[in-house]
Parts: sequence; C-alpha cells; structure tokens
Amino acid sequence: MSQPSLPAPVPGQGDSAAGGAAGGVGIHYDPALPIAAHAEEIRDLIAAHQVVVVAGETGSGKTTQLPKMCLDLGRRSVAHTQPRRIAARSVAERLA
Repeated sequence: MSQPSLPAPVPGQGDSAAGGAAGGVGIHYDPALPIAAHAEEIRDLIAAHQVVVVAGETGSGKTTQLPKMCLDLGRRSVAHTQPRRIAARSVAERLA
C-alpha cells in the first residue's frame, strides 16, 4: 500500500521565519508564545519529515502557530485535530 503524498511547497514561499510569504498573506508568529522561539527549527523539521510530533505546555501556541508554520512553508491545506468537536470548531474559527 502506498503512502499518501503531501502537497509540495510552493517555490518562493515560506522563506521568512517571521512569516509573510504563503499565498501573499502576511503570517505573523506571536512572539509572546513560547513556540515562536522555536519556529525556524520546527519549520525545518516539518519541511524535512512527513510526521512531526510537537509537545508543549498548554498555552504554548501549538494549536494556533503550527498551522501558520505549515501555510508559511507553502502547504495549501492543513488538517488539524482536537480531542473534542467543540474545541476543533473554536480553533477553526480562530484560524480562519
């Protein structure tokens, strides 16, 4: 059985750790969130590996900042899961 392929990054997009390239939309990582200090390292790992597990404290920015990193890398769609349907809807509304 073959593995599904991920969308390829769009050339010329996602070149800035501060964001701002994906689809012409400026992406900003909130510097107040702990995950922002590791944005470049996490983006490199996402670009190099099909699966990346990120663990961090509640409120560290995983839910809101990781999808931005994927979009900044040129991904055209991002799947996001939450343990409860209400939480998933809330996150989708915040990110949209």
